Amino acid sequence: LDQPDIWQELLHPEDRETELAAHDHHNATGEPWQREYRLIASDGREVWVSDHGELVADAEGQRWLGVMLDITPRKDAEELLRLANDELEMRVLTRTTELEDANEMMSLEIGERRRIEAELRAAQRMEEALESITQAAALYPDDPRAAFGLAQISFECWRPAAALFAHARTLVPGNLDLIRNHALALAAEGDGAGARRLLEATLK
Repeated sequence: LDQPDIWQELLHPEDRETELAAHDHHNATGEPWQREYRLIASDGREVWVSDHGELVADAEGQRWLGVMLDITPRKDAEELLRLANDELEMRVLTRTTELEDANEMMSLEIGERRRIEAELRAAQRMEEALESITQAAALYPDDPRAAFGLAQISFECWRPAAALFAHARTLVPGNLDLIRNHALALAAEGDGAGARRLLEATLK
């Protein structure tokens, strides 16, 4: 600070305006000086310094006394750490994006699997319905009404079972309608077990 012209010439161009303003401020107020900025060395290198100074008074008047330390190694380490953190954040962001994409693909695959499973269940139910109709028609070839009632009971209240068809001939069409309607009513109310018990009791 005793040779401001030389100091000004050594200031890094990007720091010059800020540091000159700070220099004027501290000269005007006498507040202690503690700043970090860059200088340009004689070989053109960029050097970071930590500049500390205080205004002291003695017999010769007031003057600035202080110390200037080369902190370039520390600044270089901080820059390397910043770059490493930036790279780590980028890797985390990339990995997060990859995981989000993988989760989206998994959700799509799960949705597709559920759709296929639903279609498979529907196909199986269709096969069961056709099997019920075929077997009931074979048991009642001359009575479509009785055959339909028997097939509906088998399909909607109780999956096709050998016992149901083995004893079906003991039922007359009128009784079959009553049993079917009652069983379907129980099933509609969520009482599937009651519908099965009704059928089992009827077929004993």
